Order: sequence, then C-alpha cells, then structure tokens
Amino acid sequence: VMLMLVSVLGAVIARFSRNYLDGDPGLPRYFRWLLLTLACVSALVLANDLHVIAACWTGVSLALHQLLTFFGDRPAALVAAHKKFLVSRLADCALLVALLLVQAEVGSLSLDALDLWVSRQGALSPQLQVGAVLVVVAVALRSAQLPFHGWITQVMEAPTPVSALLHAGVVNLGGFVLLRLAP
Repeated sequence: VMLMLVSVLGAVIARFSRNYLDGDPGLPRYFRWLLLTLACVSALVLANDLHVIAACWTGVSLALHQLLTFFGDRPAALVAAHKKFLVSRLADCALLVALLLVQAEVGSLSLDALDLWVSRQGALSPQLQVGAVLVVVAVALRSAQLPFHGWITQVMEAPTPVSALLHAGVVNLGGFVLLRLAP
C-alpha cells in the first residue's frame, strides 16, 4: 500500500514537474535526481533490513539536496539546502550509532531478526533503548521536527515540485521508519 502511495505521488509530481520546468535546460538533470529520490524512497519502503533502510534514507537526503539546489543562482535556496544537509548528516550519525548498537546486541539488522529477538527478551536492553532513542533523534532531525525545523521553511526557493515532494512525502519517511520499528 505504501509503495503504491509513493508511486502515485511520484507520478503526480513528475507530471507536474514536466509542465512546471518546461523549457528549462536543466530538466534532464532535475529528472535524474527526482527519479533517484523516488527510487530510494521506494527501496526504503520495501526494505526489511536496517542497513538498507539507512542507506536508502541517506540516498533520499543526498538526492533531495541536488533538487533543493536546482536553482543554484538563488542564494536563499543554497542556504536552505546547506542547513538541511548539515541536519541530515547529524541524523546519519545518530542512525549509524543506533545501527551499531543494534548489531552488537542482536547480531543482525534484519527487521525480522530484531522483532524475534525483542519478543524473546520481553524488554529492550539498555543498549537497545539508547539505539531506539538515537533512531528517534534521527527521525526528528530528518523530519524537520521542532527544534530542527528551521530549514524547511526556507525551501520555497527550490522548484515548486521539489517543495511538494518534500512536504508531501520525504519529511514523512521518519514516521514510516518508526512505524516499521514499532514492534
């Protein structure tokens, strides 16, 4: 269901982008980054391993950075993209440490193995509790939650379809990741 939602949203944004940027010489570059962003989101939605989820989430962030800087002659767009880039790298660090903690405790980053391990233990170990907090920190950073939201109000300098993609989907990936880890 989530993959269908991503696909439909991606198709709508791609169609709108084609009309919105009609005649822009950077359109092929724009579509490469848009399609890479959507591919990473789709892979994240299908992933059953925290390695893949983390890699795809970083891929979304890096591809989105290219879309946010599409109008490179707009200083405000570059500042907003830079802020988002820095916040996202902090999220990457938090997520990496969380993955290391989970791997060390559970021995696997498969969501199935993690669910099985937690169900057998009955409660999270202190190490996994710290890992869970770090995942929440990564989600808050990437999803522009308070107090990390300063960059999201400035992305209006990017093409309108990028803003739609960002607001309609990408910032919601954190919630999806938390739902996948809820068990």
